[in-house]
Amino acid sequence: MAQRPAPASADSTVPLFVVMAAVNAAGYDADLNSPRNSSVRNQLRQDIEKAAPPCLRDLRVFYAARRNPNPVRDLSQFISFALLIGGPPDFAFRVREDELPAEGTALRDLRPLLAALYKEARLDELWEKYRPAYERELSRYDDGLARIMLEVNGYLRITSSGFLGRSFSIYVDLLGAPGQVNARSFGPDYYVVCSTAAQPQLDQVRHGYLHYVLEPMAVKDSTLVRGKATLGEFAQAAHALDPVLRRNFRLLLTESLIRAAELRMSPLSPVTRQQKLQDILSEGLILAPYFYEALEQFEKQDAGMRIYYPEMIEKMDVRREEKRLTNVAFRAPSPAGGGVPHLTAMEAAPAQALGPAAEAGQPSGQAAAGADSEEQRLLAQAEDALARQDFAVARRSFQEALEKRGPLRDHAVYGLALVASQEKQPELAKNYFQQALDISKSPRLLAWSNIYLGRILDMEQSRELALQHYRQALVTAEEPVARQAAERGLQAPFRRESK
Repeated sequence: MAQRPAPASADSTVPLFVVMAAVNAAGYDADLNSPRNSSVRNQLRQDIEKAAPPCLRDLRVFYAARRNPNPVRDLSQFISFALLIGGPPDFAFRVREDELPAEGTALRDLRPLLAALYKEARLDELWEKYRPAYERELSRYDDGLARIMLEVNGYLRITSSGFLGRSFSIYVDLLGAPGQVNARSFGPDYYVVCSTAAQPQLDQVRHGYLHYVLEPMAVKDSTLVRGKATLGEFAQAAHALDPVLRRNFRLLLTESLIRAAELRMSPLSPVTRQQKLQDILSEGLILAPYFYEALEQFEKQDAGMRIYYPEMIEKMDVRREEKRLTNVAFRAPSPAGGGVPHLTAMEAAPAQALGPAAEAGQPSGQAAAGADSEEQRLLAQAEDALARQDFAVARRSFQEALEKRGPLRDHAVYGLALVASQEKQPELAKNYFQQALDISKSPRLLAWSNIYLGRILDMEQSRELALQHYRQALVTAEEPVARQAAERGLQAPFRRESK
């Protein structure tokens, strides 16, 4: 339930632990007798039963009224809710309630019950008791995650970028049915939640990481993507396909690309790959054959995926693809599956699990900035330029985004600070980082602005002022990597590495 790739942050993991403890105590029994369960699950249920919290009766009534007969969807709704709330004592929502996706709204009355259970069953003590078990489970993912990131970034020829406040996190959950994987994206934050399993579920983690990398490209080039949207009509006959993908062409396109990329990266023989590709197509991922061929061409040239992506979409010949798809025989949905695949579209639940803001690929709480807004486009353009070290284009795009005076203004100011820092203009960088501190409410931007200010001040031999900023960074840092950076700053002055 803690995150990687960095040491766990207890503050960020308690909500999921508390939600899953609550639903287990309330009657969530999916695969309870499976030998693959973590021992923590039954032990914790016994601990809560022994504590006999007065709120347990109300909690059971609440769960019974909202229990989904499909065990996958039942677990999924509570995973979504846990990712939307903060920690004790109030478990407040991390976004405004009028911006919540449907599952957050449907379960909003769970919050006071969580607060009561946390206090009455002393879940703070139980978390400390079982936290080592979570850390042991999480440690099994360390090497695999590092390998996945290197593999994906290397294949796509990209560098992972987080300077616009995006994050990718893995959580392990020892209280859900074993072998489950739930993936979510809420605004810029991507999560993969893995329950206990005999082996780390790295294929699903890689799938989630590919979503994290590729979905923003579809948002950035959404005009090109929409130009191919008539092809989505062919997917309407694919009843084994997730309804989310049948409704949303952009997500269908991205999922097709991801599945094709996974196949291109696999060690399978060419014959087996073609068989798998036909299986993917029969599922309803109608653009997988096109992307499989396009990625073969991508492998033969030198540009990274950020540069190649718009060319790849533009070259998609709608008429040629229509001809390819005319006689495709889609497979029927399995009776057990109900048309919901194992993991797709960053969710294993209904479309409402994401909500409109998250589906647009933009930060939570910024509903006014639509997926195709000029501000969002400019920020994506600036991010790409900064990743290429094209500082002139990055600066111009960040400045134009700032002039829009939209809800992402703090991201534009922060981006200008990064450009100034890269161009070795410390006074200008300090000015922009301070502006970001003045106007932003994002814990992530506040933490990193303080970290970078501390580093600049360290290089100016202003150690006492630098320490103040590192301490402030720790106050708002939610990501373990940010906490690590601030703690390193407190331990020793920052020095720019010589080149």
